[in-house]
Amino acid sequence: MTDKQRADLEAGQRSQKFNSDNGTLINTIEDDTVATIIAGIILQVQNVVDAEAAQQHDAGDVAETKRLAKIEMGDVVIRYALRGEVKAALISNTDLKTALAQPITYITEVDDVLSLTHAKDIRNTLNDNKGPGGLLTNIVAGDITLIDAAIKAFDDIKTTPTDNVKEKKAQGTDKIQPEIDKLFEFIVAERKIFHSYWAGTANSGKMDEFDLKSEPIVLGKRHNIVSVTMIKDEDDSELTGGLLTCVFNGKTSDGELTNVYTIEKILQG
Repeated sequence: MTDKQRADLEAGQRSQKFNSDNGTLINTIEDDTVATIIAGIILQVQNVVDAEAAQQHDAGDVAETKRLAKIEMGDVVIRYALRGEVKAALISNTDLKTALAQPITYITEVDDVLSLTHAKDIRNTLNDNKGPGGLLTNIVAGDITLIDAAIKAFDDIKTTPTDNVKEKKAQGTDKIQPEIDKLFEFIVAERKIFHSYWAGTANSGKMDEFDLKSEPIVLGKRHNIVSVTMIKDEDDSELTGGLLTCVFNGKTSDGELTNVYTIEKILQG
């Protein structure tokens, strides 16, 4: 999620909280579009959060599982290759001995496709020469079954990290912006409704407050923020849950149930 998308999501979350905090007042607007707009903001905020969660999905655990599966495959294949190599040497079959005389890195330290190729080549050599009818009488069908299981375990998982990145993009990165665009369709609609019903009325301050809170704030852009802690005269205790109003522009802050009251985008001076 980009800084702009993060700011857009936070603007949507502030809009949702404004609607929740001012539900009684908003319900006085006799317009059947209001409920649809508020429900749309709730839905789209959740959709953006879900898309971000999909984007944050980490394929690291799967990558580690794949790495261990490759090592296990190499270990199993080379374990039986060593037995075959010894038998081939004892019967003076140089070609067979050479085909089986490979270190574990022959499988573990190459790319996934080549790793599978090397493992399967050794597996096929062992299978073609296994006992009791073949030259390698110390290799039996059960050994080949164990090798096949290790190869399949790696083959099944080898593309998973790449698939996860593709899924992450499809379910997360590619979905975030469309969901944000839908979110702001509802936010802009709510701004228009408030301006239609509240402009020039006693509720114009609330209209301005929504305009402010629904505006994305991208870090790095210049804006002034005033944060105030109010103290009671009688006992110097901090006042929580009150209402701060800027008399110059009518913007307000309820401190969001804390002792800090914040008004953003105040003109300098």
